[in-house]
Order: sequence, then structure tokens, then C-alpha cells
Amino acid sequence: MGLTSHGLQTMTTKLTAILLLLLLFTASTHAQSNRTWSFGAGIGPSFGVNESEHQSLGPYLRLYGYKFRGISDQLTPEFGLSILKNSGDNPPLGYSNYSTTMIDFDARLRFSPIELNKFLPYIYGGIGGVYWNSSLEPFNRAADSKAAGLAAAIHFGGGVSAKLNSTWSVDLSVGSSISFTDNLNQAHDDRNDGWWHAMVGMVYSLYSGSNDSDDDGLTDDQERMLGTDPYNADSDNDGLSDGDEINTYKTNPLNSDSDNDGLRDGDEIFQYHTDPLRADSDSDGLLDGDEILTFHSNPLKTDTDGDGLKDGEEAHIYHTDPTKADTDGDGLNDGEEITIYKTNPLSPDTDGDQLGDGDEVHQYKTSPTNPDTDGGSVFDGIEVKRGTNPLDASDDTKQK
Repeated sequence: MGLTSHGLQTMTTKLTAILLLLLLFTASTHAQSNRTWSFGAGIGPSFGVNESEHQSLGPYLRLYGYKFRGISDQLTPEFGLSILKNSGDNPPLGYSNYSTTMIDFDARLRFSPIELNKFLPYIYGGIGGVYWNSSLEPFNRAADSKAAGLAAAIHFGGGVSAKLNSTWSVDLSVGSSISFTDNLNQAHDDRNDGWWHAMVGMVYSLYSGSNDSDDDGLTDDQERMLGTDPYNADSDNDGLSDGDEINTYKTNPLNSDSDNDGLRDGDEIFQYHTDPLRADSDSDGLLDGDEILTFHSNPLKTDTDGDGLKDGEEAHIYHTDPTKADTDGDGLNDGEEITIYKTNPLSPDTDGDQLGDGDEVHQYKTSPTNPDTDGGSVFDGIEVKRGTNPLDASDDTKQK
């Protein structure tokens, strides 16, 4: 069982009324919101979809208006009036050529799942009514066909809107329309007629400084004062919306690296948890970016390896490894070598006596900065190797 053509038309007419009421409700309930009313005019070609075997391109004109994101961040209500003319050859069907002028009023919903900078792709669906008239053309027609009338129609298609500036944009779209009548040409096959169309339009958006066109938490007026892009939520592409930069983090929405430490503000907030307003979050003498990208130290910890030296001192003064407590692997951490034993943290044997600095300190109790601790003329390493005491000068040479 299925609906008759009359039943479909009646149902579609009711749906049209419901959608028009929804549009009116949207206009009233969102009157104080930050959404923008826009109005456009477009032109393009159309051609009929009906019994004719050869269709000719005809003109398609459309006037329309919409409230950008008037229902939700993805749904935009639109209404419009289209005027088009379709024509074609009917001789194989036994009828003369047709030429039909149509006036179509419709209500649509645009669905925009993503936004690509200044480009907004969308798909749409809608319902409306079409008045057709082919009575001005002389022809013979099917006995039950009508030369003029009004019928319901459904519309669907897609397009993309490209923003040119704060008020003007270009709208490109293609779509298909199906009427609930078989009378758009004079031949009948018990299938409803329709048409395809394409359009390029120019759209003017009403200016309101209280709008937040990019939904970043700042009004368009605020963005113009700040110099940010009111149609790009993240003007400097740093991973933070302009509104968050101004209202929450106090960073510069026009500089992706507010503190010039080599890290984007968004990365500092969400990935490294450093301060995007302080180039050196832990005050260790290294920029946060240098710690992350060059030295691989912890930008939130002054002494990453816990050796008693700040990361910046290790990198710039002592040239030790800020991520390794004992850079030269001699058994003494770098801080002890610098501050206590005055040894070289880059040399495991500071005094060249063939004993490691750590062994001298912890095992032999000799001086790691004096190759001959007891002053007996024999290096500490030699004494240890031959079994004499590097702390007793009397056994350095044999007694006569």
C-alpha cells in the first residue's frame, strides 16, 4: 500500500506549514542571540527532470535569507523564493516542445558539520510549494494535463559558503527538486516531475557588534578592537580559542607563542602544563622550549636530575647533562663535583692519576684534584696499583 499523489501533496503541504512555523519560532526565540541574519541573491542554470527526452538549460534565479546557526551550531534555517524556466523536446512522445515557468517558495534547513577557516560546507533539505505555468506556449498536451497550477515540492542538495569579509560571502550550491505533480511538461507517465539546478550567490550579512560569529567567546566588536579574526575562533592557530586566551589564560591571541619560549600557547597549557606567559616556568635558566625540544629536561622542575645544579647552570655554565646526575660516570654527581670536591664533572679522573674521582673520594680517601695526595712523588693510582698507601709519603720510594 502507498500514498496517492494527492495524499503525498497533502502531507507535504502540512510539513511545509510545520517547517514555516519552526522558522518563525526560530526567528523569535533567537532574536536576542548572537546569530546573524544574512540575505542573498543567486543565479545559475536549471534543467527539467520529466518525460522529455532532450532538456535545455534554463535560467534559475533565487532570493533567500537565513539565520546563521539559528537553531544550533550545525543547523541554519533558510527560506527563499526561486524563479526558473525549463524547456525541452517532446516530439517522440507525440506532443510539441514545452516551456514552463516556475515560481518556487521553500523553507530549508542547512546542516554544517564542519567549518574550514573561512569555508563552510553544508548539505540541505527542505519543502515548499511551486507554481508552474506553461499556458503561454502553444502546444498539444495530454488530455489530463494542466497548463498551470500549484503543487508541493521537496528540495535537497549541498554547497559551500566562502567568507570574503565581515559582511559579504559567496555561496555555491547544487541541488535537486521533486514536485508532487506530473504537469511541469504536457506529457504524462504517472511519475512526478522535477528539476536540477546549480547556483552562485552573493550573500550580505547584517552587521551586529554583539555577534560572536566564530563562537570563541568574544563578540565581533571585541575582536575588531583586539585585531583578531571574528570569523576564526583561533586567530593565531596556537590551539587556544581567542576568547580563552583573553578571558582565561591572558595570553596574546595574535601571537601563537606569547612568551616566545619556542612552544605554542596551546601546547604549554594542554600538553606540557607550563606557563604560557613565562618563558622559563621553573626559573632554572632554560627556556621551556629549550628544555622540551633541545635538552629534554623537565620545564616544571629546576633540577631535573636532582644533582644539586639547576638545569640552566648545567646547560650554559658547566656543560653537563641536566638529565643525568653523574655526567662523566665517575661516581660523583655533578653538583658534588662542582660545589664540594671542585672536580671536573666532565672528566671521570680530574687529576689524571688513573683513579676515578668517585673512587678517590669514597674508597681511597685521596684528593681527586691532586694526583699525588701524600706528596711522596708517586701518583695515587700507581700507589694503589702497586699496593702502597697513597696517603703515606714514606712508602712512596724504597729505603736504602
